Amino acid sequence: MNKYLASSAIAICVSASAMAQSPIIVQPANQVAPIQSVSAPAKADDSDALAAINALEQLKAANDELLKKQQAVLEALDQLQKEADQLRIYAKRG
Repeated sequence: MNKYLASSAIAICVSASAMAQSPIIVQPANQVAPIQSVSAPAKADDSDALAAINALEQLKAANDELLKKQQAVLEALDQLQKEADQLRIYAKRG
């Protein structure tokens, strides 16, 4: 059981350090976006928009898969926590 707790702790530390390496840049909320002139849509703009939509759909699918994996890991960690709590209860009895 200690192997599982140690490996899960290591996995959490590794994932936390991987997340901490990339900085997050946030734009100020009071910054005004520049006004762009509106022109008639061109064919190139439509294909660019479709390509952007397809890229976003692929990103969404990848994000959904990542969320499913994270949910599975969270459920496994919850199960480990329950088992650890049960072991603590049994250890106190004995």
